[in-house]
Amino acid sequence: MVRKRRMSYMGMEDWEFDEEGLMKRRDMSANDYPIDEAERRYRQ
Repeated sequence: MVRKRRMSYMGMEDWEFDEEGLMKRRDMSANDYPIDEAERRYRQ
């Protein structure tokens, strides 16, 4: 059995849209860190 390492991400996002409402730019800065199975909020 292969055990997967779960990661959590925290950061900031900045979205820019064009006149038609389509995203034309997305900037993201994030930090990731490992979490235990018990800390997960969402499961598949």
